[in-house]
Amino acid sequence: MVLGDVLKRWHLLRHPDTPVMLLTGTDEHGLKVQQAAVQAGTDAQALCDTNSQHFQHIARAANVSHNVFARTTDAKHGAAVEHFWRTLVKNGHVYRAPRAGWYSVSDECFYKDAEVERKVQPRTGTVLQVAAATGNEVTWVEEENWHFRLTAFKDRLLTFYAENDGIVQPVERQNEVVSWIRTHLSDLSISRPASRLTWGVPVPDDATQTVYVWVDALVSYIVHAGYPSSSSSSSSPWPADVHIIGKDILRFHCVYWPALLMAANLPLPRSFLTHAHWTMNRCKMSKSVGNVVDPFRQLQRWGTDAVRYFLMAEAGAMADDKEYNNNRVLVRYRELQSKFGNTINRIKTFGVDRCVTKMLVEKEVALLLDGEATVPELASKIQELPGLVSDAMEKSNIPLAVQHVLSILTEVRLLGSSGASGSSGASSPCSQANLTH
Repeated sequence: MVLGDVLKRWHLLRHPDTPVMLLTGTDEHGLKVQQAAVQAGTDAQALCDTNSQHFQHIARAANVSHNVFARTTDAKHGAAVEHFWRTLVKNGHVYRAPRAGWYSVSDECFYKDAEVERKVQPRTGTVLQVAAATGNEVTWVEEENWHFRLTAFKDRLLTFYAENDGIVQPVERQNEVVSWIRTHLSDLSISRPASRLTWGVPVPDDATQTVYVWVDALVSYIVHAGYPSSSSSSSSPWPADVHIIGKDILRFHCVYWPALLMAANLPLPRSFLTHAHWTMNRCKMSKSVGNVVDPFRQLQRWGTDAVRYFLMAEAGAMADDKEYNNNRVLVRYRELQSKFGNTINRIKTFGVDRCVTKMLVEKEVALLLDGEATVPELASKIQELPGLVSDAMEKSNIPLAVQHVLSILTEVRLLGSSGASGSSGASSPCSQANLTH
């Protein structure tokens, strides 16, 4: 959510007159939620209400400026899913057939034999079948349900990615997508028997089936862009400029979703920005494992701005998993305090119009940094800074953008220290004071 918020704020900074919609929310249907509610001894809707409120609270605490917080249990969403389903049927992309395979409730996904491996639990010695990609348990399932003709879109998907090189970032993720389309594509099961799954949107005209949770969830993107009435109109915010997704759900967003949109004759997203995971003890954070970081505690301990700065400066849209470490939070906290906070505070103290501008334009100022860098040279670097930051941000490389700014702030502070030590080259007290601060 923070990453999406930062990109939204950047866009508004660059294009203040252009409307921007940031959508986040909770995916609330599916067998996983149904089973969790039973285990908790509560109603599924009550469980979803509690979880959704929790995530909305996190968004507020992290100062995320989302425009829409979507919930897939909303009546508006259910009606849109029904319309989307009927469109797939009308366009001839759905059929009913038996299905047998390995299913992961945690991933809400079928896996082929080649995607499954044996795993022995260290504590009990129990042998499990798990998905190789996620490590989550799978069980053999035989059922009859509705299928989407995903294989019919193989060539169109490959052409789409060939013509839009770099649409998935980082580039290695696009390579993964293309490879998966070429080697693993099969028709997609898009419903579950209502005898197993009741917590979801019923399949239109078939009370024995429930819409597959991923079809249900993905439709939420276009619902809040006006679907089905205006999601493809010129005034609609769809197609999305960027989908921000975790690397573990790449297949659903970058294979299934584009094909479903093609089948419904809707525009495809303009880009997909994927990120890896924060880990603890070199493992993906998980409540069941117990290696989690409480976001509320961290926000209270370090402050909202410090936590946001840490997440973006340290990782941003990270390509590889990164270990969460409070020592690194402390480093970034002090960096934010000393280099950004103090610099801004001192500029305010001395007055931007009166002194800072004067410092940048006075050619006679000759304070030296290690006998080489002059104020005019620093001024030139400052003039180049917006372009460097803009280029990094347009590539969603937030850590690089931060580093560009830090390098200037460091040089300003070092140059200021040189001036404060008594150099006689300053032409005015004002210029010298601002080089120090």
